[in-house]
Amino acid sequence: MRTMTLAAVAAVCLIAAPAFAQPGAPPAAQAGPAVSGAPAPASARALELSRRLIAALHLDETFRAMMDAMAPQMVDEEIKRIPGFRPEWRQPMIEAAREASADLMQELIKRAEPIYARTFSEDELAQAVGFYESPAGQSMIRKVPSITPQLMKDFPTLTRSMSADMLVRFCSKIGGCDKAARPPAGPTSS
Repeated sequence: MRTMTLAAVAAVCLIAAPAFAQPGAPPAAQAGPAVSGAPAPASARALELSRRLIAALHLDETFRAMMDAMAPQMVDEEIKRIPGFRPEWRQPMIEAAREASADLMQELIKRAEPIYARTFSEDELAQAVGFYESPAGQSMIRKVPSITPQLMKDFPTLTRSMSADMLVRFCSKIGGCDKAARPPAGPTSS
């Protein structure tokens, strides 16, 4: 369940990323001024722009749609770990997952505001807010939740495929899987 939740959070972060993408610009050029040691406190304007951006992105609604799509699969994985789980407990487990994820999202939003404000310049935030508060930006945001279930339906298959690919690549890097499968050489007890 934890892996699926982290995947959902990562997906939400990816949804917001296009607002700050600048073709050909390295990541450092996108960030606000670099500061050694502790991060500089964000300006009041940057914090306000961050709040507006997060509100315009409707991250809470997007995250909720993702969790609604993922909750049954997450619960099915969690059920396997609970001895004596009864079938009638499945729906309450789904509801609990949705409630917990809503609380998680609120905490993430609270933590995201100052991070956005410190990471991006006021100009970058203002441009992103301008787009996402525009009709085109809001159209994009409204349509994302309908895309999410389409993407998430294949998520378990894709992650299994990625795991198999990872194993093949790992075996290639160590010179074959037979090395990983064999017990270490050494004295045997007979």
